[in-house]
Amino acid sequence: NNTIGVQEEPFDFSLGTNASISAMAISSLDPAQRYVLTDNARFFYSTDGGGSWQSSGTAALPGSHYFYGNAIWPSPVTPGKVYIAGSGYSNAPVFVSTNHGQSFTALDQGLPGTLVYDLCGTPEDDMLFAATEVGPYVYLASTGQWYPMDGLHAPDQIYWSVEYVDSLRAVRFGTYGRGIWDFFICDDQAPEPVAGFDMLIDSSTYSLSLTNTSSGAWTYEWLISDGTTSNQASLNHSLPGPGVYIVRLTASTPCASDVTLEQVILLPDTNTTNLTSLADQTLRVYPNPGSGPLAIELGETTGAVHLRLRNPQGRLVASHHARGGQTIRWDPGPLPAGLYLLEVWQAGRRLHATKLLRQP
Repeated sequence: NNTIGVQEEPFDFSLGTNASISAMAISSLDPAQRYVLTDNARFFYSTDGGGSWQSSGTAALPGSHYFYGNAIWPSPVTPGKVYIAGSGYSNAPVFVSTNHGQSFTALDQGLPGTLVYDLCGTPEDDMLFAATEVGPYVYLASTGQWYPMDGLHAPDQIYWSVEYVDSLRAVRFGTYGRGIWDFFICDDQAPEPVAGFDMLIDSSTYSLSLTNTSSGAWTYEWLISDGTTSNQASLNHSLPGPGVYIVRLTASTPCASDVTLEQVILLPDTNTTNLTSLADQTLRVYPNPGSGPLAIELGETTGAVHLRLRNPQGRLVASHHARGGQTIRWDPGPLPAGLYLLEVWQAGRRLHATKLLRQP
């Protein structure tokens, strides 16, 4: 069985006064590096796992809040570097030390003289985040400056707590009475979603079952060419009848990075008299219906083209590169009898599409 042991250390951080511990932290780089702040603004550090403690020589460190105390955040990159925070009414609200706390330097450029309740930062230690009485703030090491993060949409409220969620590239703040707010860092390190879905087609009822397989996304938007839209993760939908349809899924994150996936759906229609209803009048294919090699005329389209043939599930079953401006001869090979979609692409854009009925 797992057990948790408790051991009281002998060091008296009050130094004979009424002071109490207001914050503690252990370095993620070395658990032997430990830090303590007291509510009378005294900082202590240990480099031997708490075997011995030293007091900082810096006076006028930030005091504590009566309930929330102070905040300590050791750098995850630089040994001996540690940030502390607290009341900024008499001194700077945030300080930094690069020698385990032997001495501190104020870190308050751009930060109001207010209470800082909590601190955290990125794994690279290039950004520091502060939950304060007057809102959320970020410190950029590249500029040596604090900046407000609330903008026009976040609540004008006290921010009590903050944590960095590396998997989301997000900073999560807890507020006083206005809930939890995530702020996303939209840079080249932000995770990008990948859109994808599996599709099942019931040809007898013209219905689709669309199962979302996307990753890294927060929101989804479906668009089907019959006019249907949906924000559900997965979707079941009945189409109005046989025809050629486009299903598009957009997977997004709050950073507006998204990936779209298009799938062409061709539902079987054995009524050959309706073949011209979706035919592209500038594209002539014969024999259609028929079997064997195809003759394809593209009208005024010239230059290199890419022919694509899709089955009733929208999957590519054959393709061919050719040049327009002449009759194209193409044998797509043996295919099961049924209805297909023939597409003509050029320079990444679909120019033509028509139904193709293959016979035994």
